[in-house]
Amino acid sequence: MTGLISLQEAAAGQILRGLVTAATLRRAADRGELTVYRIGKRIVTTEDDINQWWKQCRVNPREQGCISGRHDAVLTSQGGSFETDRAKLARTAVLATARALKGGSLNISSQNTNPPADIVLYRK
Repeated sequence: MTGLISLQEAAAGQILRGLVTAATLRRAADRGELTVYRIGKRIVTTEDDINQWWKQCRVNPREQGCISGRHDAVLTSQGGSFETDRAKLARTAVLATARALKGGSLNISSQNTNPPADIVLYRK
């Protein structure tokens, strides 16, 4: 174990360079993240313990996001403009099908469905 230093000295020391306060180190010790020693009324730590805590504080870089919402599909396909073109073609095909269905079907039995004009049907 290297030399003991107070939390105030650790906060202002070479490793942390004033980036955190002694209160921050106390809270880390309360959470069990930083090893500290109580000698009488003083709470102390070591430079090795500060180094170990500092390494635990490292934030791993986030994975790059995917704007298409289909992360697994992008990993297995080419992505980019090819995917956009394929999506546009699929949308165009769906719209063409919808237009064809909306237009209605041809009248194939006009003599059965259209009564003569001289017959008028009344409902009560």
